[in-house]
Amino acid sequence: MKKQVDFESPPVIEVVLGVSFSRLEKFMIPHFGGYWKSLSGEFTKIEDQPPIVGENRDFAETTIPSRVWFSNDAGTRLIQLQQDRFIFNWRRQDGDPNEYPEFSKIFPEFVAAFSHFQDFLSKEKIAEDVAVEGLELTYVNIIKFDSIHCCVQRPGDAFVDHRRDVSRERFLPEVQDFSWVSVYEMPKQMGKLSVDAKSAKLSVSPKARVIRLLLTAKGAPASFDDDGFQMWFDCAHDQIVNGFADITDESVQRRVWGKR
Repeated sequence: MKKQVDFESPPVIEVVLGVSFSRLEKFMIPHFGGYWKSLSGEFTKIEDQPPIVGENRDFAETTIPSRVWFSNDAGTRLIQLQQDRFIFNWRRQDGDPNEYPEFSKIFPEFVAAFSHFQDFLSKEKIAEDVAVEGLELTYVNIIKFDSIHCCVQRPGDAFVDHRRDVSRERFLPEVQDFSWVSVYEMPKQMGKLSVDAKSAKLSVSPKARVIRLLLTAKGAPASFDDDGFQMWFDCAHDQIVNGFADITDESVQRRVWGKR
């Protein structure tokens, strides 16, 4: 994968790779346990979660009202599974000295995990193959106000499209909190890239102000074979990384995140 932008210390805390597919009618509650057993102890923790509901579905259509998390001991890898969705997460943990492992390392892990899931479906005679409907790649970033104050006066000024105009007299005071979403077309009709930024407080330290920035690519390739998957995720990764560089202040990129 060609990498056009690189950061020494990016603010990314989570990477999410997902596949949505037609509901597996034969996938029953016991199969969650069977799938967990098939993971051979690598994912030792299990947790129930409410299901993710797609744009064209509702809870009435979800015959199994559950999404199950399977995570490793360190909490750095997570598989989310429900009847119509498979998601693989890399997550940075508090105090984790390890750097972001690069997309070129995370993507093969996702491919191997999804392939294993498909093998499980075939072995259990649930489905020979899944009817993939869409793909998703999300980067979750946490940007601390204090970390960027050296470069910008206001937290919102870190985003070049949303800087406060101070060239004229203003009636409203400085922005206290903000939340905005921008949506962009991806090349070759592969889908859409959304940028979601909002100010927030850390639950572990309420006085610490941060910006939660999500960049999400959703769409589908022309074909869902191995080459199609690779091509779509390459494009999605390119859109997210270069989109992040496009929307953020260049001095913050250099001085805070170590743009190479």
